Amino acid sequence: MGVKPVEYVKDSSTQGFAVAGDEKPINQTTANTIQKDVNQGNTKDLDNAQDKYLSSLVDEDTIDYTADEQKNVGRNQVKTKGADKIGAGSSIASSATTAGAVAGAAVAGAIVQASTVTVTQTGTIGGTTIAAGTSFATQVPAQQVQITTTKTQAADGFTQLLMAGILLAAGIASSVLAFTFDPTLKDKKSQTDAAEETNSTLQAYYDTLSADMDEMVNESERYKELLDGKTQSDVDTITELGALQAELNVYLSQGDTEKAAEIQAKIDEIKNGAKDDPAGAELGEIKEGLETYTGNYNEAIGVAESGTTVADFLKQGNALKIVAMVNSTLLGLCSLYCIGAVIGMFPKLAPFFPDLSGNIPAKVMMGAAGAAFAVAATKMSFSAAQEGKAGDAGNQMAEYVASLNENIEAQGGFTEEVTAGYAEGDAQYTQVTQKTQEGVDKALKNQQSRLNPPENNPNPTPNPNPTPSPNPNPESEPEEPAA
Repeated sequence: MGVKPVEYVKDSSTQGFAVAGDEKPINQTTANTIQKDVNQGNTKDLDNAQDKYLSSLVDEDTIDYTADEQKNVGRNQVKTKGADKIGAGSSIASSATTAGAVAGAAVAGAIVQASTVTVTQTGTIGGTTIAAGTSFATQVPAQQVQITTTKTQAADGFTQLLMAGILLAAGIASSVLAFTFDPTLKDKKSQTDAAEETNSTLQAYYDTLSADMDEMVNESERYKELLDGKTQSDVDTITELGALQAELNVYLSQGDTEKAAEIQAKIDEIKNGAKDDPAGAELGEIKEGLETYTGNYNEAIGVAESGTTVADFLKQGNALKIVAMVNSTLLGLCSLYCIGAVIGMFPKLAPFFPDLSGNIPAKVMMGAAGAAFAVAATKMSFSAAQEGKAGDAGNQMAEYVASLNENIEAQGGFTEEVTAGYAEGDAQYTQVTQKTQEGVDKALKNQQSRLNPPENNPNPTPNPNPTPSPNPNPESEPEEPAA
């Protein structure tokens, strides 16, 4: 059984090669293109067999990346799965439900306030004797009821059930929504757990760009030094070859083949030596290095973009943490109210906590509501903690991204400056050597005119040692080239 084909999840960056959903076999013809797409995250992750087989066929030195492809490679260095989601919708719904639950508790309290007080033992209110069994509205402040024992009841059993039902519904809804408070919380946790690795990637590219800029400083200085030396050396060579060619022309015109052969040998030796140009080779390597630095620069742009996406996603936790904490507190108060009403936790606040002992169904419902609110409050508290961790991780990651972006901006300008310096140095080198060659060519042409005079001057007097001027304009020496 052979190696499985590679499945594409995005279109290939090589137009017409593959689209999302295609499967491409790995072979000598497709290997480089597939490798480019793997590096850009356009394919499913390779299994071990696919990875090893592809590596055996790929020739990285022959793979060319465009600037956009290099940025895609950078983007793929930071996993952004789930980071494009926004979890605010459910948090808003959950907060609204929590607010509704608090309002329900307030309504329940109002219902309790509308209940009656029954005097079980004879007492006084404001100096007036009230006989046992007398009932009155609870609008009379409780502290003015100077009696031995009081007992509060809701207006009727149906009202108690209605009140408990409202709170139970709110508690269940709050509990359900608490678990969907932030549907992206799982992704946030995943990204929070991977934050250290992401930050390491951002730092690695920051360090790479810093090292590249140091190298470019050294190499630009070396380039100027080499180019100055090469310019002078090539000018000297052009001049020397011109002088030898002039001497060769004289001996050829005189028919001295022996001397002509000797001069020609010297010319050939100089030309063959010029082919071995270590300075020119090193200059070429320095300029090729710019391609590496530019590739790192483009990748860093992609890394920073993905880092920004993840950091912004995690920073949503800063606001959601506050919302979750508020919800947790309010839900906890709702739970306390319901449980307090069931067990008579606060007898001194009797107008707000009904005595449900005579209404078992209402008591059960109110207890269930309290439990539901407690579950919701606990889940909200957990969510607040997770959102806080995500927010902190996002804040820290944003600092790494900012530092990398500063380096990207710095290298972008510096690379342009160095590239322009190389181009200027090359142009000056070309100008100087061309002018030198033109001067030599002109001198040789003038010599030929003297060696082959018109017919009316049949007895020319040749100069056996003409030295052509390396500069056709002796008064204007070529300027020193600058890298």
